[in-house]
Amino acid sequence: MEEVNVAVVPFVVLTNVQRWMFGAVGMIGQQPGPERAMLLTNQRTILVPRKMIDFGAMVLLLGGAGAYYADATAEARDLDSTMADPVSLAAEPHSIVVPHGSIVSLSMGPGLLFPFLRVRYTDQRGKERHVDLLVRPSPELLKERKRQGASRKQASAEYAAMVHDAYLRALPPEVATRASWRI
Repeated sequence: MEEVNVAVVPFVVLTNVQRWMFGAVGMIGQQPGPERAMLLTNQRTILVPRKMIDFGAMVLLLGGAGAYYADATAEARDLDSTMADPVSLAAEPHSIVVPHGSIVSLSMGPGLLFPFLRVRYTDQRGKERHVDLLVRPSPELLKERKRQGASRKQASAEYAAMVHDAYLRALPPEVATRASWRI
């Protein structure tokens, strides 16, 4: 079966910190930040870094505030669902790839400020893993929605509904029945 792009979720935040921060402090070079773009295909979910951050150099030069400065100054990239190549995105070194057939459970629910999404899956070696994501609009989208008169809560609910709809279109029926949606 040919892999087809279904949807792009332009902004999510990876919250299991060890996935993106392990080894970043004290290293010279580019490291991925927690902000991710998510490409959903009919076969897998691909999380790619929106920014590559030079944490190590900034931390060495400026201490703890350096990591914050490095994140704020890094340039973000956006995905286009029609142009994104799933094979090349999955091959990127800091991408997280979750084949839909390996998903054990998927749940979305309310969080303190923004909804969360947890995807539990089995990796290639048979070990169970999980990815925790904060489902929130990008700061730019949130500002735009506020200018239009929407509250943060309303904008977040709309964004979570968009992610929910995208996953329902992308997941095979047998996986979709195992999903828990509390949004």
